[in-house]
Amino acid sequence: MDSPQCVPNYGFWIGLQDGDGADEGVYKWGDGTTPCYQNWAKDNPNNNVKKNATSGQDCVQLWARPGKGLLWDDEYCDYRPKGIVCQFIDECGCELGASV
Repeated sequence: MDSPQCVPNYGFWIGLQDGDGADEGVYKWGDGTTPCYQNWAKDNPNNNVKKNATSGQDCVQLWARPGKGLLWDDEYCDYRPKGIVCQFIDECGCELGASV
């Protein structure tokens, strides 16, 4: 993941975002819960408004930088394409080892 060829200047949405106005800086997961863990890159979140003066950076990406690993960065929600990291609950009801 540290390789620039893997994710050149891009990141992966992790389902965390903040709101605007009074909710600016209040980060919540897609299900409405607040994070119990944070892994922000240096000087983040910063809500940069250079490319969107209305709402700034409201979505959080997992950001890969050479030598720095994977850190969180607030990013514009619709500025450039991103991969997606998501969590889901397996509710198939299948027993382990059973064939379908």
